[in-house]
Amino acid sequence: MKYYLITCLLVCHFSFSNKTKEKDVLGKWTLQIQLKEQLKDASKDLNLFEKIVIGSVSGLVESVMEEIEITFEFKKNQVLLLHIEVALDEKQTEIEQLTWHMDADGKIFIDDVQNDRVKIDTDGYWKLMAGKLVAYDENDELEKNVFMTRKQ
Repeated sequence: MKYYLITCLLVCHFSFSNKTKEKDVLGKWTLQIQLKEQLKDASKDLNLFEKIVIGSVSGLVESVMEEIEITFEFKKNQVLLLHIEVALDEKQTEIEQLTWHMDADGKIFIDDVQNDRVKIDTDGYWKLMAGKLVAYDENDELEKNVFMTRKQ
């Protein structure tokens, strides 16, 4: 009986301790997009001409994306600062204030925003897994080439 009680307590402890809490995501996270893999996955069902077009522009897109750093800064009270840093000729940083919320399952939703400077439509959500924020689409399917890592 004693072992049964201890086992139940341990199972309950680990079940409840695996829930993502707001404090687990507070801070800065850098958006990572694995473009080569994303384009490769997206071009599987394309015809030859479409694959040639994708192949010809993918290098250009990759080189531009290397010069852009997108950081999400999760703050208390559901405030989210979006930092977009572009280092083409000279370094420029734009900051937009957004909102976010987390549901009981630990799904993190970034709210849509539209203004004169930015338009963000988000249909999916993020989830903390193995120290990364991973993206899911509106159908609960993992976006395997899009994730965020904690910024040092």
